[in-house]
Amino acid sequence: MKVSIFPDGGLTRLGLFDSLPNDVASTFLELDKAKPVSYEEKVPQTNKPLFIKYYPDEKELTKNWAQIKKGNPFNNASAALGATIIKATDEHYSPASLVISPFAPINMFDGMESARSRIPGHFEEVIVKLAKASAINRVELDFTFFVNNNPLEIEIDGLSHDKWIRLIERKNVKAFAGNKISFNILTNETIEQVRLRTFPCGGLNRLKIYSTL
Repeated sequence: MKVSIFPDGGLTRLGLFDSLPNDVASTFLELDKAKPVSYEEKVPQTNKPLFIKYYPDEKELTKNWAQIKKGNPFNNASAALGATIIKATDEHYSPASLVISPFAPINMFDGMESARSRIPGHFEEVIVKLAKASAINRVELDFTFFVNNNPLEIEIDGLSHDKWIRLIERKNVKAFAGNKISFNILTNETIEQVRLRTFPCGGLNRLKIYSTL
């Protein structure tokens, strides 16, 4: 038997059904007399976490900011400093908040990935409110565990005084699957939010936005 999948995708189970042997079929009620029964057996849980949970309070944020040295770059899109997700158009496989986790990713589920799309011109986007309104020096995209399903292209904008300005022109990043890509940012504008668009779909583990205190 051969199963073909077009154009791609995953399969968890494959069942091949046939008539039950008579000695087994005789143990079942006729369909009109049968009743649904709740599945009582406990489903085993995964032994490994899908991601590291992190919910910092004000005390934790204050402690983290105290470790940032003047003149040193810091990740302005880190939840450890107070960055938050403003908007995410698609969280099909995992919550978008994982892209601002301060921890290194541990698997493909530890990141943001949208559902597949074959619609011409389609894109997904996530908007991050930075921990501190500031100029941006560098942007890093981490696709470590997205070996085959990172986006084809990306573009990044920054919100400055209620106006979106282009930080990174639309660029093909498919070659960086399973790796990282970094962009230097030349503008000196004060950026409050960052908008990442992925074309047409795909995922990434981390989005890091570097500023200098």
